[in-house]
Amino acid sequence: MADCGISWHTHDPGVVLTHLAVSIADGADCLTDFEALREQPELFGDVASVSTAWRAVKATASLELRRIPTAVAVAREIVWTKAPPGDITIDFDATLLNVHSEKQDARPTYKKGYGFSPIGAWCDTTGEPLAAMLRPGNAGANDAEDHLELLDQAVAGLPSEYRVGHEPGDDPSLVRRHILARADSAGASHDFVRGLWRRTSSTRSAIR
Repeated sequence: MADCGISWHTHDPGVVLTHLAVSIADGADCLTDFEALREQPELFGDVASVSTAWRAVKATASLELRRIPTAVAVAREIVWTKAPPGDITIDFDATLLNVHSEKQDARPTYKKGYGFSPIGAWCDTTGEPLAAMLRPGNAGANDAEDHLELLDQAVAGLPSEYRVGHEPGDDPSLVRRHILARADSAGASHDFVRGLWRRTSSTRSAIR
């Protein structure tokens, strides 16, 4: 966040975003809930004001967003070094979230409701969320392009030992850790399988 174009005098914007993530993990569902951290300086230190937190969110553009998986991968590598999970399984699933008003990007769902259809990827081996994608309510549960984009995001957030051989253009023979990509019947489309095959292009494929 150092190059986001805003002069920060007191609060590092990366720390502000980290505090926001902690707030969400603690149950926050709006920016003002961020204040709960300010009331606990013995735990979180000097926490920014809501207005400063809002500036950090607005300053976060595509460049900074692309760096988040890299930071997550570094943190995850430290944790997984302490307790290596071995080969991993990544589960993909979409779910419907109903809303009761015409919120931005809300659409009619196949269940005749109204809302959103986010899709997520989880590491079943460790129970960690790896990646998520916000989608309108009319997004398909079997949209292979969304599954494959989410797969690339999930792999980007893995430690280097797990990424090697699984990223676009990698030689499959470099694979050190096997990854099983798994979806339910709605997500198990032919295009998703073909996309997995193209990412390994070998009968000894590690993602299957």
